[in-house]
This record gives sequence, C-alpha cells and structure tokens, in this order.
Amino acid sequence: MNFSKTTYLICFLVITLVTQNSKLQAQVQWDTIYTSSGIIDGYAVQATRDNGYVVVGFSNLTSTIGGQDVCVVKLNNDGSVKWSNNYGDNSTDYGLNIIETADSGYVVVGILGSFTTSSSDAYIFKLDKNGNMLWHKEFGGPEHNAAWDVVEIPTDSGLAVVTHADYYTRLIRMSQFGDTLWTQLYTTDSIRMYSIDYCASDGGFVMAGVTTVSAAIQNGHVIKTDFFGNLEWSYEYFGNNGEGLYDVLVTPSNEIFAIGSSLVDSQPIFTRGVVRKLDINGNQIDYNTYFVGKQDVLYGMCYDEGFLVLAGYTVQDNFPNINDTKAYTLKINEALEVIWEEFYGESMPINQSLRSVCKSHDGGYLFSGLKSNSQIPITGLYLYKVGENGNLLSFPEITIEVPNFLVYPNPAIDYFFIQYQSSLFPESEVTIAIYNSLGQMISTPINLNANEVRIDCSNWTSGAYIINFTLNNATFSKKLLIRGLL
Repeated sequence: MNFSKTTYLICFLVITLVTQNSKLQAQVQWDTIYTSSGIIDGYAVQATRDNGYVVVGFSNLTSTIGGQDVCVVKLNNDGSVKWSNNYGDNSTDYGLNIIETADSGYVVVGILGSFTTSSSDAYIFKLDKNGNMLWHKEFGGPEHNAAWDVVEIPTDSGLAVVTHADYYTRLIRMSQFGDTLWTQLYTTDSIRMYSIDYCASDGGFVMAGVTTVSAAIQNGHVIKTDFFGNLEWSYEYFGNNGEGLYDVLVTPSNEIFAIGSSLVDSQPIFTRGVVRKLDINGNQIDYNTYFVGKQDVLYGMCYDEGFLVLAGYTVQDNFPNINDTKAYTLKINEALEVIWEEFYGESMPINQSLRSVCKSHDGGYLFSGLKSNSQIPITGLYLYKVGENGNLLSFPEITIEVPNFLVYPNPAIDYFFIQYQSSLFPESEVTIAIYNSLGQMISTPINLNANEVRIDCSNWTSGAYIINFTLNNATFSKKLLIRGLL
C-alpha cells in the first residue's frame, strides 16, 4: 500500500464525570487519541524517569506486504509526542509490554509473526532512551509463541521474561545485554502465563495466567518460583464457571494481587472483573468481583501506597453487541473495597477498552488502550489521565508523519531491496546503517538517493541483521534474515 503513515494527536477537553452513588469519582484531566487511517493499539504504558511516559502496542500503518509492526511512542509529560518508532520484520508483529530499565533504556516484549497461526516467535528487544534498537532476541518452535511480560532484576539489572507457546509457559532469565542465563519450562495443566512480578523478599517470581481445561473452559492460575525458576507452588482458581487472570503484582508487604475476569454461572457470555488477594505462600486472603455492565474484564493494574488502580472494559446492559465497549476504571484499597469506580466512553459505535495503567508524575493515573469506531475502519491508541484535583488540560492538534520503510525479500539470499516513501522527507535525508547480531556495523552508513535501492548481500554470513533508518533525529528499525545458498 503506497501511502505515508500519518499519526494524528487529537486532544480535547472532557467534562468532569458525574459522581455515582456514594463512591468518589475519578476526574478526567486530559483525553488523547493517536489515530490514523489504519490500526494503532496501546497494550502497555509506563511512567519514565524523565517525567514523561512510554507506550507500546502495534501499528498496521506499514505496507500491506509488511503486515504490522511493534509501535513504541515516547510522550512528554503533557501528552505530546517526543518520538514514535516502529519495529519488526515483514510479518505481523505485536508489542505487548514495555519497561524502563535502570540505564534509562527500554525493554519491549511481544510477538514476531502472526498472532493466529503457528509461525510466530516470542520477540524481546532492547532500546536506548532515544528508541534506537540495541539488541533483539527471538524464541520459538513449531507452535505459536509469544512474550507477554518482563521484569528487571534490581540486583544485577538482568531480565526475567515470561513467554508461552500453545500449552506451556517458558520463563527466560536474561542478562541486561540479552544473553540467556537459564530457561525453565512449565508444562503441567496446559498453563499459559500472561504476567510476571519480582518478589524482592526472596528473589523469586510470581506469574499469573490461565489453565486450559477444555476447548470451552479455562481457569485462573498463579504460580510462584524461586530465583532460578524452580516451582515453589501452583494454584488454580475456578471462579463460578471459568476464569482468566491477566495481571499480577507483589506489594512491598509481600501480598499478591491477581486480576482478570470470571464467568457468570447462568450466562456464559457474561463476566465480572475479579481480584484475588493471596499471601506469599499462595493462600487466598480475599476475593471480590466488580461490574457495572453485563460483561466486565480487568486487564491491568498499578499499586499506589496501599491502593490498587485497575483498568479494563465493560459492556453495558443496554448495548446490543458485546463488542460495543466502554473503558472501565476503578480504585480499590487492599481490603478490596471500592474508592472510586467509573466506566467512560462515547456513545456507540465508538468502542473503548483499557489494557494498562500507571501512576502519573503528579499523583494521578494514566491509562492506555484502544479506541475504535465499528462503522469506520479507524482505530486509535487511546490514553486518558485522571487525578484527584480534577484539572482539565487540552492540547493543540499535532500531526506527525511516520515514514514507510519496506525491506524485501525477507529472508534474502544474495540481494534485497529497501523501499521508502514519505510526502514530507526526501530520500536524501535518510541514512541507513546495518548491524549484525553482535551489534557490529557491517558497512558504512548509506544515504538513500532513490525511493528504492538494491543491496548486495551475497557475501554476508547467514543470520539475523538489523537495519536502522535514521531520519530527522529519529531511528526506525527493521529485522532482516539472510539465508545462504544451499
């Protein structure tokens, strides 16, 4: 598809929402959607040390040959874009989570390949603070593989990444440079873990996800391991008629919270948001469900000094279609009592769901997710920020162009093409640098002199390479595979 990728930042004032019953009401401070003629989705948001934020998801704004890419957007404190880069190869790629590391860089985890077929790899890569790729790793096999969550280990700045294939989970311990230190597989009960947290008290890990019971039923599952990934305990949670757990955290007082959704007995398409509170040995301390509609799901949470802030979506009772959703947020205390609760969104056919939340720098909370129009093929990365003071902020409209780069054929044997298109930046302003899997530049930087160039790779060693495109102080990365002639 020969069009340049354009991302619009549309910000607007939102009136303070009405208090419901006796519960306190979250007040929207600013509401932002980054949208385009394609799809861009925000799976995770994190506050960063430079007083800004970073969001990861995916974007299908590349050529149709190139599928879709992992998308990382770096924001300033006011919600304006500092930089936005896409990463991946010519397959269908997803960014599922992101963390800021001790060196002010970022680690991204997700999927390299299709979300729905057996051809995907778990995708893990490291960025510097400006979004330049430093290293990347893929883990795969004959099944569908995905990397869902990552934590940094404070003792050595290493990483623990939770991935899963079709019916087992893999925990990968890595150095800060991407070297694999050890791997543990968990194959019992067809478990798939979606979230991981580090236990500071003993150096172990807690993971939450699901156990597949049958084609129609799954249960929530939480496991605890030691520092080397050896299983310490494993518990399954049934709910009323099935359950899924999608996020987990360990508090400073060694209490574990896992959230997700639980099916309602008599109505299999109806769900309630669920929170389970466990002690460090896996014993359940408390349990509660939350709902404002007929289908409620909790996806992400953050901890804030004795409180949990939760993010998800709801389908209201008067909505005819379960795909017509509104953003659902609530704040609870450690006794699982609601402090404030709200579902937020526009009238149909505008659908909104939230996947992640972090504490903002001013003491409020920033949520990320998806906003779409079911009647128009436009979907946006959706952010909105709430706080206690109710201040409303608005920003001018900002237009940012993300150039379109395509590398093909990929894998390549003895040559490949680089295609570039942008209505704002001429080819002469683009510099290309190519690195091998060790991070070594294999040739001097290349300046583009046409919108398509052919590069000879017949003498290159078989393996993975990273092509960095530098334009207007931003860097965009593509992965290239070289396969030698047989």
